[in-house]
Amino acid sequence: MKRNLQTYLQNCILSQRSISQSDITTIAYDLICGVESLHNKSIPHCNIKPTNVFIDNFGRAKLSDINLHVVKQGENLLYMAPELQRAGCVTDKRVLSKADMWSIGVILAELCLNQAGLMKEKGMEDKLQDLVEGLRGKYEDAFVDLLSFLTRKENHLRIPAKDVRKYLEENYPELCNYYPRKETILDRKIHNIKETLASRYEGIYEFQDKKPFSISTIDGNK
Repeated sequence: MKRNLQTYLQNCILSQRSISQSDITTIAYDLICGVESLHNKSIPHCNIKPTNVFIDNFGRAKLSDINLHVVKQGENLLYMAPELQRAGCVTDKRVLSKADMWSIGVILAELCLNQAGLMKEKGMEDKLQDLVEGLRGKYEDAFVDLLSFLTRKENHLRIPAKDVRKYLEENYPELCNYYPRKETILDRKIHNIKETLASRYEGIYEFQDKKPFSISTIDGNK
């Protein structure tokens, strides 16, 4: 079952439950990986907002609804970088890619502050850095530093997706490299077979995944 990030945040707000740094970091990593994949192909997303981010049962984030062009209306404006709101038609993909990083930064700030629609207040783009700095103590400095670079008002000061991914992998390897999945019946059968072989051939044969035994061999038949 998937739910979008807006619903996820609203449920946390209603239940007065804050989102842990580990959960936010995992969401950040998933979003960055998705955006980096697009940027490597010179494709800016242009439409990153909570309703376009879906959370699965394992807390992993999936990015959807690539816009390919800037639409200045409704919810988009709340997550649109300042330079895009001020400018006319923007086609420079480098500018649009940095704008994607702002959108992700705003989303992460909302998760940290447990506040939806953070940018509705007039002039919030000038106050955002102060709000982010106020997170020190509640969140690790390394994470706040990253959030600060993502929410810089100046486009050229925001770090690209590739560097953000590397930064997260260096500082939070246990969160970035762990993708949980449900154990299947086949997984359990394979595990049982390995345990059986280990007990029967202990000291005689070292079991290797590349040389599986047949069922007849396990039963002692040829």
